[in-house]
Amino acid sequence: MQFQAQRRGYAAEYPDAEPRIILADGEPIGRIFVHRTRGDIRLVDIAILPEWRNRGVGTAFLRELIAESEYTGRPLKLQVAKGNPAARLYERLGFSKVSEDQVYIQMEQNPDLRIDERSL
Repeated sequence: MQFQAQRRGYAAEYPDAEPRIILADGEPIGRIFVHRTRGDIRLVDIAILPEWRNRGVGTAFLRELIAESEYTGRPLKLQVAKGNPAARLYERLGFSKVSEDQVYIQMEQNPDLRIDERSL
């Protein structure tokens, strides 16, 4: 029931979001919802089964989105619940906090603000 309610909420707020099932060896191990507009790319949700976490699966999908963000020049945005350990992963991948409320932290990677480390 919770999944169905969450999915309806995503569909209402992000009707054009692309849902994908994450597979490993042909078996579903998670899901990812991405909403793309002319102005930005938004990671709406990513969920990996507990037994598949900390194996680099989520990181690989995030790196794909980061590469797309860089290629298209659109910021990559997401929100994460306060206290969610995934926030540390997002920070390691270069996301910065742009705002927060009582429940969520809004984070963003903006290709216009990235520094080319090779030029340092």
